Amino acid sequence: MQWWVKKIKNVLLFMYITFGLSGCLNQVSPYNKKDEVSKINIGEAIQILSQMESECQKGNQEACSAMLGASAELASSEDKEAYEIGMQILQKACDMNLGQGCYVLGMFSMADFNGSIQRQNLGVSLKYLNKACTLDISEACQNMGHAYRQGEGVKKDYQKAMEYYKKDCDIALFKLKENKQKTMEEYSSWTKMPCMNAAKIHYRGEGVPKNHIKALEYFTKGCEISAFSCSVMAGQFYRGNIITQDYVMAFKLAKLGCEGNNAEGCNYLGIMYANGEGIKQDYQKAYKLFYNVCRNGGLDGTLYGRATEKELACYNLGLMYVNGNGVKQSYAQALSYFQQACNDDFSQEQLRFNKMFGGDVAPACHNIGLAYANGQGVRQSYKNALPYFAKGCDLGEQRACDAYREMKLSPALYGLNPSDF
Repeated sequence: MQWWVKKIKNVLLFMYITFGLSGCLNQVSPYNKKDEVSKINIGEAIQILSQMESECQKGNQEACSAMLGASAELASSEDKEAYEIGMQILQKACDMNLGQGCYVLGMFSMADFNGSIQRQNLGVSLKYLNKACTLDISEACQNMGHAYRQGEGVKKDYQKAMEYYKKDCDIALFKLKENKQKTMEEYSSWTKMPCMNAAKIHYRGEGVPKNHIKALEYFTKGCEISAFSCSVMAGQFYRGNIITQDYVMAFKLAKLGCEGNNAEGCNYLGIMYANGEGIKQDYQKAYKLFYNVCRNGGLDGTLYGRATEKELACYNLGLMYVNGNGVKQSYAQALSYFQQACNDDFSQEQLRFNKMFGGDVAPACHNIGLAYANGQGVRQSYKNALPYFAKGCDLGEQRACDAYREMKLSPALYGLNPSDF
């Protein structure tokens, strides 16, 4: 799928992150018009947006953010009139040199009012994205780099792509110097990975000689800006599904990500220590990493990461106890960690996202079912095994589905009643 198709599907999420709509527009404020714009008629919407525009021109940044958010919401509407008004206001915002306005205008120019992609509009879209890049909107620079790298709407040109990717990197590094915490929060998203694209071009040798030292230099800069994107890149190198599998590079990036307190990086680092991939096998270091994430990871812990990172670390600890790797074998201890991994509830969207990027808690539920079925670390009980096989199956673990189906087909064999299912 082309970069622009992916991006336009995520642009509304980007607006909430970048414009601070979840803060600015939801606070008690004279410019808190987001909900009103979606409910009132077009005439009133124009009046409200006109007020926002007037205040924005006077330098009121809150009004500018509100105007951008409200106009973008109109532009995302399937109502043609609302779409056209939203696009007109975004055009005014871009003419006022509001970089975010140019960026969103560029993204929305790729589609018509009902959201269908219009390839013939790519040239117009890139014009606005280019202006947004000149106004230091780093993701616009990233998208321009993608366009030149893939030859989408422009002639393929790796040198031009590199220029845009480098600017994306430089903007983020400047922000980092200005406000480290704010910048790290802004770039904690897989859609924003400054410096990483420049690094990949050097690593692959696309339009430039292969240079892994130069690549590592850019990867390291990117890791300094965003431990999240650093860990994402570590995963890409570890799995080899987007870039050439390279355990050594994966280890270096996972280490940098983990040092930046990203739970995902720590998990990858633990896996590589446990398996001896990219580094000498060291179960003790793997155990410490998994234990720290299992105890402190996740969205509410001292480490941050995707929703299931904490549970994945607990699952890996359970595997270490099952196999006696670096610890005394203990099915009871393994079961305790598997339960921490399986017992939390996550949305299917979260689980699909994590599995797509190499994280899956479903096997933990299957392993608990096995523990009950075999009496390992717990009193044997097929009845207690059943709900864990069911949950593992619901989460996509085929082995759990097979076990559940077998028990359901022959319940008497397992001392079960039809009512147990």
